[in-house]
Amino acid sequence: MSNNTITDGIKALAIMQIRSLYPSQTIKIYDKPVKQGLKAPAFIVRIFHVHQERGMTYQAKRTYSFSVVYFPSTDDIDEECLNVLEVIQNNFKYLVDKFHVHELDGEIVDETLVMKFQVKVHLHDIIEAIKMQKLEGVDFDTRDNEQTEDDQTNG
Repeated sequence: MSNNTITDGIKALAIMQIRSLYPSQTIKIYDKPVKQGLKAPAFIVRIFHVHQERGMTYQAKRTYSFSVVYFPSTDDIDEECLNVLEVIQNNFKYLVDKFHVHELDGEIVDETLVMKFQVKVHLHDIIEAIKMQKLEGVDFDTRDNEQTEDDQTNG
């Protein structure tokens, strides 16, 4: 994994969800383009665009745009692709019942099924509490706005 832990995590959730719909080991799921050796049936899952809007203090809304390409294995490409699209559309309402999937669409292009959707995530910054430390040996007397030493007595 790279340093983009949130992005990698969201992508991993999408891959897990596809794998749960197609648990058979015969369907390979790739997370990056394959130059050679792709064996159909297969999915390629990619995040191709990330957009972020800052919200209130320490909050942001991030939208991940996915491209999922399915490579069919039968000669009846249209039927196989449309069946896969229906399964994905019926089961991809949320990623792991937490992140809402928006604008899921698909089309058959060059004998593959190309599906696109968005996942919106609300982020909250983690702020470490800063502890106030008492200055050793110094006491603040707020009555007269004076600073005095702890051990010193006024006589």
